[in-house]
Amino acid sequence: MREVHANDGFFSITTDDDAIGARNLSVGVGKVPARPAWAEQLSRSMTFHSSEATQRLGDVKAPRVAVIGGGQSGAEILDALLDLNAVSTFHWISRRPNFEPLDATPFTNELFTPGYMERFHGLPEELRLTHTRRQVLASDGVSASTLKKLYRRLYERKLDTAGGADHGISLRPFRNVVAAEQDGPEIRLTMRNGFDDSIETLVVDMIVLATGYRFVLPEFLHSLENRIELSSIGEPVLESDFSLAWDGPRENRIFVLNAGRHSHGIAEPQLSLAAWRSAVIANTLLGRQHFNIGQLDPIVQWETKGHSSEIASHMGQAAE
Repeated sequence: MREVHANDGFFSITTDDDAIGARNLSVGVGKVPARPAWAEQLSRSMTFHSSEATQRLGDVKAPRVAVIGGGQSGAEILDALLDLNAVSTFHWISRRPNFEPLDATPFTNELFTPGYMERFHGLPEELRLTHTRRQVLASDGVSASTLKKLYRRLYERKLDTAGGADHGISLRPFRNVVAAEQDGPEIRLTMRNGFDDSIETLVVDMIVLATGYRFVLPEFLHSLENRIELSSIGEPVLESDFSLAWDGPRENRIFVLNAGRHSHGIAEPQLSLAAWRSAVIANTLLGRQHFNIGQLDPIVQWETKGHSSEIASHMGQAAE
């Protein structure tokens, strides 16, 4: 797909081979690797994102490697690097206060239900952003088995070098990298330590960015960019049916998948709710409840009864 234009109640879509029309669009192109701003100036031969790990890890020859990111990807990359003889020093850096486990406990799993997602979407944006930050470990912690494996490997490595040699492991949680400067074959990282509020520097030969993914409006939708409503953090606003809020006709919807973390909750990109999300979209397109998406009352009472409708009422009055 190359370009999309809105014309008289339908979308005109240009591809490499053809031009077609459609009344509605469903965009499921996914997210792109998130590279911190400080990493953009660094040589791509000395840095790579975790999305490239299968192609790049086996060729790593750098003696000092820093892995940035305290989630599952960062943990698995560190585990893989420990198998490489060429790497002698490993730094694992995370902004989180510690290397923390994925929260997959029963009541946390209630966040991954349609009922919770529906209630989450009805909250004011400020509250949704706050909840999303608090719930990060429900979707992006490290599995307990991976943490146990890594701890065991690091402990054994330390015992093997008990005679005084440097075991080459540096675990640095609660660090926020604020700058990176490339000097020939080396990279100097500057970090703020959240534990004691000090500034640290670290010199490495390679950086692996386990820094997640972010939503970017696809290029083929750039012709409509100025017509799409954006949130306070610059993301497209999604309606409850996963369609973009835009200034076009309501009967012409643009559904966007895997872009609703801050509008529908941390479960939105997860496969666990993909079937329900698809049913919501299908029902919207059909204009009727072809799929039964009714839900049992949740086991956890999230909202105060009637409070969601009061919020919506107050917001409507404020808009007037």
